[in-house]
Amino acid sequence: MKKILVHFRPDFQHIPPEGYKIEAMETSSGVKGLGSIEFNRNRFDPFLTVYETHLDLNVTHIKQRFYDQIERIILLPRKKPYAMRLYFAQDLYTFSATILDRELLQQLYDFILQKRNKNKQV
Repeated sequence: MKKILVHFRPDFQHIPPEGYKIEAMETSSGVKGLGSIEFNRNRFDPFLTVYETHLDLNVTHIKQRFYDQIERIILLPRKKPYAMRLYFAQDLYTFSATILDRELLQQLYDFILQKRNKNKQV
């Protein structure tokens, strides 16, 4: 009988105060306007932590970004490995996370998009 690997899927409706740490295959940082050129990459301990009001992003060190600072969010590419790239207002750098679980990435994308839009309306 074949074993099925089950990935951790957080409940984005109820974020605990300590947040949800989401492990990634890699995280990277680049410069806006230069496409897929990366300046920093983390394959040793790549993660992002989701909180109710902000994200912690880990590439070379942990950066905190609030949802209303997100200028644009895109999913790339359409096949494995799946990745998400965040562009920030008044910041030259981008943040990308590669996550192999497409459903988790889609949930994360929807959550961040919802938070970003909610904070921009306020």
